[in-house]
This record gives sequence, structure tokens and C-alpha cells, in this order.
Amino acid sequence: MKYKQILRDTGFFVVISFLLFIVHRLLSFSHLALAPMTLMESYKAFFVGALSDLWVAFLWGFIALLGQILFSFLIKSQKGVFYFFYIFLAITTLLHQNYVSVFRHQVIPFHLTYFTDTHFVAGSLPGLFHFGPMAFLAVSILFGVFYVLASKSSFGHKKAGSLFAALFFISLLAHNRNIHLRVQWFIPTELRVQFWEQLYLHAKEHVSPKDFTAKERLLVAQNLSLDSQKGSAFLQKAAYPKVAQSVPSKMALSLKKAFDTSKRPIIIHILMESLRASEVKAYYEKQKAKTITPHLDNFAKNGLLFHNAFATGTVTRGGQEAVFCGFLGSRNTSMMRNRPDVKLPCLSEILPAISFWFHAGQGGFDNQKSFWRQRQIHHIMTADDFPATTAKTPWGKSDKALFEKSFEHLDKLANKDEKTPLNGMILSLTNHNPWSIPEDASLNVKNRAKTLSSGQFATTLYADEALGLFLEKWAKTPHWRDSLIIITGDHGVAGPPYFPPKAERKALAYQLSHIPLILGGGLIEKAKLSGKTLSSYVSQADIAPLIAYLFGKKSAAFTAEMLLSEKRQRPVLSDLGEGLFAPKLQKTFSKKEQALGPSLQETKENAFFLSYYRSFLGFLQISHQFLEPKSKEKKRF
Repeated sequence: MKYKQILRDTGFFVVISFLLFIVHRLLSFSHLALAPMTLMESYKAFFVGALSDLWVAFLWGFIALLGQILFSFLIKSQKGVFYFFYIFLAITTLLHQNYVSVFRHQVIPFHLTYFTDTHFVAGSLPGLFHFGPMAFLAVSILFGVFYVLASKSSFGHKKAGSLFAALFFISLLAHNRNIHLRVQWFIPTELRVQFWEQLYLHAKEHVSPKDFTAKERLLVAQNLSLDSQKGSAFLQKAAYPKVAQSVPSKMALSLKKAFDTSKRPIIIHILMESLRASEVKAYYEKQKAKTITPHLDNFAKNGLLFHNAFATGTVTRGGQEAVFCGFLGSRNTSMMRNRPDVKLPCLSEILPAISFWFHAGQGGFDNQKSFWRQRQIHHIMTADDFPATTAKTPWGKSDKALFEKSFEHLDKLANKDEKTPLNGMILSLTNHNPWSIPEDASLNVKNRAKTLSSGQFATTLYADEALGLFLEKWAKTPHWRDSLIIITGDHGVAGPPYFPPKAERKALAYQLSHIPLILGGGLIEKAKLSGKTLSSYVSQADIAPLIAYLFGKKSAAFTAEMLLSEKRQRPVLSDLGEGLFAPKLQKTFSKKEQALGPSLQETKENAFFLSYYRSFLGFLQISHQFLEPKSKEKKRF
């Protein structure tokens, strides 16, 4: 094969791949541009991203060039390698187009592990039939035909070497300008680079706390009010999660009294999939838009509402660990999927209560069923326990079916044993991308959904109806007076909010982490906490320490503060994967800051928040060898 022909074919490949990436960028731009942008800001972001597209297209062209040279000695085909690489790029970019439409951010190494999970793939497939992926598929086929025709022509043979050299220098210049302009123009992270380059940048990053200094230890110990004995243990890295026990507030004492005088307490944790505070009218009462959560609003009026509640991370398994184990679970720290053998002080293991975990999804997803079995959950429900004819969504059975079956099981459990407490979780599912409303939705929900601007708002409306039916039926039973019902979200989600938040809360970090948290039921009424609201910052992980306190388990080793504590000592933090968000500070710490620690310029409060989380990561690293890779240097924490 003549070298000029190979160089010419490489040039065609780079150009057609670049155009393919540009189409992908056009179709995915609105999904990735989550914050409002002016027209000029949009042009700048698109231009900077296109520079990365060109650079990545050239790199793939160079890889294809090397492959063609190698295989030209083994096979007679002069085009086969280039065609193969084009098909590969077209398919992977199509899959990424679907991924972006579902998750509203570029693919990350963490999610690549899910492509071997059949439950994840099955739940994501419906997204391929949306406009974006279908449009991209049509364009990629059209480009493919054009590429085949162009490669068979004689165009560019004579000046192939010069054209390839020019393409190389232009691509190199594009890469240089991309690095410079994405910082100078403050381009949003998701729009800065092509997804292959983003994968490479992500793969280089991981959080492994280094050089946890004596100054940081002292700062954390002082802020947690550790005495000399506990402080010594903390510095010796032995007792991190056992320190700083919370002092109960008057509200906690009132709830404890109601709990102790109940016939038999029933604790129901309802973890709502992807439910954000920005969709709940109870959090935005002054806004005129019609509610899409009428039942949850009504529950809030008669309950105890926390205005500033935040998720510990952005994944459901992390939210489950937070609520039921008082653990700062997140994408990076969750034990459920990767380290189910690690011991956590989950409520099901430490409380003298009948435990349950009810879910209408696949129990094998994220290793959920196995994990909770290991945590000694007595009663487990998954999609396998529902009839095949049950209304469903791409991820499992409908929320209506879940709450109906949950009511039946809980009613039987409560009637069967009237002395032993009940404590467990109902994990909803329907309010999840691709935002499909199940067939069992009421006519009212179906009609209202047609008027809503987002499928997410429609599934929120549906999930609220399903929840409302459960609460209405449970309130009519004699079990209500002994019940403490805790409703919260597992995590937030990227996307426009239903109720526009205040200016300082428009950041993506808030949409990913700000969740509703409402306590209700007979025990809240008995404690005279109905209709009250609290504005203090709290975490969903604070729930488990409160339940343990109500049961008299003061020594449980949680890594969170107790909800309704007199004075908060531990910071509220949300690990968003890309950064560590501290809502009280309205600040996001980068991965680099998490690894290296606070700079000398940080305020004392900022330094404490960051050092506290570094101590948590260090504890995981040392106690469970969880965070990797292992460093050869001696750990000092």
C-alpha cells in the first residue's frame, strides 16, 4: 500500500470522525449545559469543545493509521482497518449520546463497570429510542456512506503528505487552545472536552488522602470537642467513628419520650428515588406554580420538615447506606457494590426490631439484596416477588404496586407480632430516567403529565400519588399512632428544577444534593412536633443515629451526626464525584483539594470541613483498605 494513500485515508478518517463528534456535541449540548448560559457563552463553550473534538479525532486517526500499516502486511484489504475504527467510533458515540440523555453528564470510569450489569443495560436501553440517539444514528450512517465513497476516489493523492502534516499541526494547535481557553473562559466541566478525553482525565484522578498532618488532626479533634482520651485515640487512627456522640435537643427528648411510651414503635424509612427538594411545594410555598407533590405537601404540614437536608452522594446505594447505616455513602465510598464484606453499624444489626427492605427493582442490581441479607434484614422484597402482569417501568415494577404490596406486608407483620418493634426501608423506583409513567397511573396523573414540561416532573407526580395512597391507608390503621415515618430522597439529579431556586442555589451541586427530609406519623404528633420546620443543615446520614438513640443505642459507631442534636459538630457534606460539596459554605472542594488538604489561604471553617472528610477517607483507607491504589509511602493518618 502506498504511503500517500494511507495518509490520505487517515485524513478522511480524521475529518469524518471530527464531523461525527460535532454532531454529537450539537445533539447533547442542551443536556450538558445544565446552568443557564448566554448566547455568547454557548458559542464559546461549543467552540472550546469542538477544539477537543478535533484533537481526539486526530488521535483516533493516528491509532487507525498505525493499525492500517500493521495489518497491511497481513491482509490485502487497504480500507478494512479504517472502516472498522469508524464503525467503532460511531457505535460508542451513539451509546454515549444515549448515556448523556439519561444521566446529563459525560461518561465516567465509574459507570463503565455497569455495562456488564444486565439490569443497568436493560433499564438504559429505552433511552436509545429518544430523538438524540436516533438522529445521531441516522447521521452516522450517512457519514459512513460518504466516507466509503470519498475513500474510493482519487481526491488528495498528490498532496496527501502535506495535507496530513497540516492536519497534525492544526489538531495540535486545537489541543493547545482548548487547554488555555477552557480555563480562561470558565467553560463548564461537561462542555470542555470530548468524552474520550474526559474519560482519560477522569482515569488519572482518584482521591487518596496524603499527608494528613498533625495540624489537621488537631483542628478536627478541637471541632469535635474530643476530650484528651478520645482525642488521643483519634490521633492513633483507632476510634474515628466512635467519637463525638451527639447531645439530644429538646425535640429529640420529646420524640424519645413519645417513643418510649408507645405500645410498639414502627419505624418506616421511605427513600424516594431521585426526589429533590426543588420539586416539593412544601419547600417553595411562596411560589405560584401548581404543586406536583400534593400528598407529600400534606404529609409535611402535619410533620417535621427540614429545609436544609442534603444527600451524602449521587447514587442510590450510597443513599441507602446513609439512611440505614449512618454512613457517608457516595459513588466513591459506598461499600454495597464493591465491598459488601466491610462491617457497617446498620440499624438492622444493632436494633432489637424486625427489619425489612422493600423494593420493586432487581435485587441483584448494585448487589442490593445480598448486601441487606448480610446486614441481617429479616424480610426482603424485590421485583421477583410481584406477579408478571404487574405494571412496570424499564427499571422494575411500579411504585403503586410497591407501596400496595408494602402496606400488605407491613400490616401483616404488625398484626402478627404486637410487641416487637418494626424498622425498615421502602425504596421507590419509578422516578428514574427515562421518566416513564407506568400503566397503573390514575387518569388525573396521566392528564396532568401532558401539561408538564419534563418527564421527570411527570414521574414525580406519579410517585407522589403512589406514596399518598400508602400514607392514607396506613393512617387509617391502629399502627399509625406508634409509627415514625421518615421520607427523604436518595439523591438529587441533574436537570432544570420545577421550582426555580434562589440565585445562590442555582448551582448544579444543589440540584444533585438538596433533598426533602420530613418526619411524620403518630409519634411525631404525640411528641407535639407536627407542623414544625427546621432550617439547620442536616444530612440524610443523620437519620440512623437518631433511630439508634430512640432505641437507646448510644454507643453505635456512626460516621454522621444525630438528627435533632443540640449543637451540630460534624459538617454536612455531599460527595458529588467531581467534587465535595459543603452546602453551608456554598463551596465545592476539588479532588485535588481532597487529596492534598487545605491550603494556608483557607479559612478555619473551610479547613475543618475539608480535613474532616479527609479524616473519613483516611479511616476507610486504613480500616478497610477500601480506597485504591495503595501508595508505597507510609501513611501517617
